[in-house]
Amino acid sequence: MKIFKIGARAFIVLGALHLLAHIFSSPEDPMSIKLLQDMENCKINILGEHNFLKFYNGFSISMGVLLSAFGLQCLILSEFILENRKALYTTIIITAIVFALSIAYFHIVAYGFTFFSLICFLYALVKTEILINTKISNR
Repeated sequence: MKIFKIGARAFIVLGALHLLAHIFSSPEDPMSIKLLQDMENCKINILGEHNFLKFYNGFSISMGVLLSAFGLQCLILSEFILENRKALYTTIIITAIVFALSIAYFHIVAYGFTFFSLICFLYALVKTEILINTKISNR
């Protein structure tokens, strides 16, 4: 179903945009530069010494990769997901959680893309249910 694949592609694009923003954006205002320096100077001792900036970068890069990976997995497995209600419900629940977190913690681009994916996945669910009910009633 095309609409499901469009929602999956939105996750891939969101992850790619996140990675690009992380890699190519650099702070210009003195306050942000100071914050990054403070994060680098803040040491954390968890199974060895690390700094807070290293954790921040690792989580940010992981988030971009995981957003794209989730979208890619949905795209590759779209036929299976659409035929398996548990897989489709799980995909919708994960997307709803990411959407809620995006609203709480991120900007309009993040929750706009996740909302778009959620709508696509919900529409695919409705269309799938209609198709299943039509097949059952035609028997």
